[in-house]
Amino acid sequence: MALEDLAVLTPEKAAIRDKMVHWYEVSAGLVFNKHTCVQGWKDFTSSTAEGCADYHAVFSLLDLMGMVSSPWAHEDFYKGALWTASHDRQGARVLISGLATPSMADIVLEATNPEAKIDVLDVCPTPLLTCQKVFKPEQVERMKFIQRDALVFDGEGVQYDAITTDAFLTRFPEEGRLKVLRKWVKMLKPDGRAVTTWRIGERQGQKGYGDADDQRIFMENLEKRVRDWGIPMSTFSEMQTIFGLAKAYAEKMHSYSGQTVEQIKTFMEQCFGDVRIEESGWVYDVIRRKYARIIAYDPIK
Repeated sequence: MALEDLAVLTPEKAAIRDKMVHWYEVSAGLVFNKHTCVQGWKDFTSSTAEGCADYHAVFSLLDLMGMVSSPWAHEDFYKGALWTASHDRQGARVLISGLATPSMADIVLEATNPEAKIDVLDVCPTPLLTCQKVFKPEQVERMKFIQRDALVFDGEGVQYDAITTDAFLTRFPEEGRLKVLRKWVKMLKPDGRAVTTWRIGERQGQKGYGDADDQRIFMENLEKRVRDWGIPMSTFSEMQTIFGLAKAYAEKMHSYSGQTVEQIKTFMEQCFGDVRIEESGWVYDVIRRKYARIIAYDPIK
């Protein structure tokens, strides 16, 4: 379901709220004064020692309230592509190549064959540890957690039926994302596929993550949605900390994106023989933008 639309807080939406608030609480328990992600987004907060661990915590709440681009904005796309990639395949295996919160893992668990194995890769320990704490034991048994950099991880001999991640390639400049893409090709089976999204050039608002007015409106929307979603204030030991982290996200988040669909397709075709792209509707992430939904087949070995 799309999380950004909240006319009435239905029981279904309340259940989603409770789940994702729990994700926040677990991540926050790992993060604040206890845990670091020093290899990740090093300048997210003023303390470089903290790295981006608190980003992973606050992102679960922003994700819940439809304030950021996340896999839930493309839920049906991911579930359809991953169902096809994993069903009727004996010993199917899927790699999640980077995730900020458990959202991508949640979607993959639901979409794939129950017998499929899922490897979860991230350079940061926080989302990996959070997944291990929030999913059921039988779900965790299906998963292997790998704390490695996607720029260097080559599967260690494992071949995947599908590699998926949400808007991850645009976290790297062109040279870096081509390096990641080539790692994916090495890890995919000959009939495997990559399933991902990419922010495209056509969008409303300023380039990047918005100007000062966009960021002000983002914070106003956040305050309203905290009330609309009925998030218990007891969830936040320091509400101003949460708003401060959200503000840091709006001001500092960046991506190497904005290409046209044609440019994205040309880039992907350096490594895949068959690249299929559909365009999303508008997605809110400080400003409104559109995404390319990509399934890339026929990895060029």
